[in-house]
Parts: sequence; structure tokens; C-alpha cells
Amino acid sequence: MRPDDVQTGTPLSDVQTPALLLDIGSAERNLRRMVDFLADRPVGLRPHVKLFRATPQLARMQLEAGAIGMTCAKVSEAEVLAEAGIADILIANEVAGAGQLRRLAALARRCDVKVGVDSRENVEPLSQAAQEQEASIGVLVEVNIGHNRCGVAPFEPALALVRLVLSKPGLRFKGLMGYDGHCTLKVNEEQREPLSLKANRLLADTRKYVEEAGIDVEIVSGSGTFTYRFASAVDGVTEVQAGSYLLMDTAFREHGVREFDPTLSVLTTVISRPTYPGADGRSFFTFYKFLLP
Repeated sequence: MRPDDVQTGTPLSDVQTPALLLDIGSAERNLRRMVDFLADRPVGLRPHVKLFRATPQLARMQLEAGAIGMTCAKVSEAEVLAEAGIADILIANEVAGAGQLRRLAALARRCDVKVGVDSRENVEPLSQAAQEQEASIGVLVEVNIGHNRCGVAPFEPALALVRLVLSKPGLRFKGLMGYDGHCTLKVNEEQREPLSLKANRLLADTRKYVEEAGIDVEIVSGSGTFTYRFASAVDGVTEVQAGSYLLMDTAFREHGVREFDPTLSVLTTVISRPTYPGADGRSFFTFYKFLLP
């Protein structure tokens, strides 16, 4: 049996190995736990798809449960989602390079795609690509809230970039985003909550600063599976990008996120049990490294 021929209900004995298995029941329970947690909070769920490589079935499962849209890391993932009919997509990174920008602008003609920006040098070519294809691209200004990876500084620098976006044809300013990635594996469990609250309050305060300048901020997006509990408690944050919660992995559980269950396993076949002296009961089996983030 070829891997592509495997259907729901296929006996494990008929599955060609090695095979990555998904316990769909556990994934559904993880989804329900997340949806139920956010139900009483004014915060939407926009799951990140990078862990499951934008598999449309898993994206649609979350949308059907109440997710407001999907988050991805790059244009190619957004294209996969759009091809599957998913209309509300955030690329939570900056997109650079003429070829990538052309693809992004073409995608914006088909669906509501939004993208992060953090510099004038990024905004100018983004606007040009949108104009060339007569497209309208949604923009979130990314704010550095402590992770020190991407993002413009809070308050006045962020406001200046917002004003630049508003002045450029082909771009629609939609809001702000910020990632508290410095509150994940880099800190211990006890430090995570106060650091995440501090970071996301900085993002919310930047929203207030921009709005006090007379500019509406519709979206404030950020956080992830490590910090969704804390970010969703901050007044002014409108959505969380938690995505790893759906399939989960042992690193999250070992570092304090224990409300979700791991859903993946690897099925292998023992191909040899040598009996030569010194083998000590060892077995050899089919296996290769699954490239998961």
C-alpha cells in the first residue's frame, strides 16, 4: 500500500512504514480546550499553521470550531491556504524580494491577506507591488515588544510607520502585531507570566498611543501556545496566534504547557532482531527523521 492510499480506518498493519500518525481525537480535544478557554474573552484565535505545514484539513477544522482566520510564516503557506478556500490570512512576518512581493500582491487579489512590516524600506516596495497588480494588501505594523527579532520600537517609531503605511497606495493599515517569543523556552515557568504580561501590555499601550493620534487600530495580534493565557488577559489585544497547541509536542509540556496532549507518533517496523553474541536483544527498524519545527 502506497502512503497516499492510506484512508481513515486503514489497519495499522497495512500502513507502509515509517509513517507519521496523527491521533485526530486528541487534536480535536486540544482544539476544544483552546476554544473553550477563549470563549469568555474578547480575543479571537488566529492559529499559526507552520507546525502542520498549512495542511488545509487541519486549518479548516480550526475555522469550523470558531477561529477567526489563519496565521502563517511565508507566502507559500498563504498560497496553500488560499487555494483551499481560506480567505482571512495573516503572514506574521515581513515579506521581502521582488518575486515574493509579486506573489503576495497576486494573492491579495484573491483573498484578504495581511502582512507584517517594520521599516520604511519594506513599506515602499510593498506598495509598489500592490499598485503594479492593482491589489490591496492589509498591513500590520510589527512592534518589538522584547523578543528583539523583528519589529519597530513602540510608541512614536511605531506611529511614524503607521502614518507611512496610511500614505501609501495599495496598502490598508489594519493594526499592530508583536511576538513575545522571549517568554517561551528562554525563561523558566515562573518567569513566563510576568514577562509575557509586560510584553503584551507594551503592545496594547502602543495601540492606545496610535489611537490617541486619531488612527483606528482594528487588530492587535500576537502571542502563541506558550503565552496565550497571559496575552489574552491583556486589554487591547484582539487575537492570539497559538498554533502548536493543536498537535503539541513534548518540549511544550516539559516547559509548563500541560493542558494539551501530544497527538503525533511514529509507526515503524522491526526489520531485524540479531542473535549474534553481544546483540543483547537489540532491534533494528525502519525510521527516518521527520522534519517538524
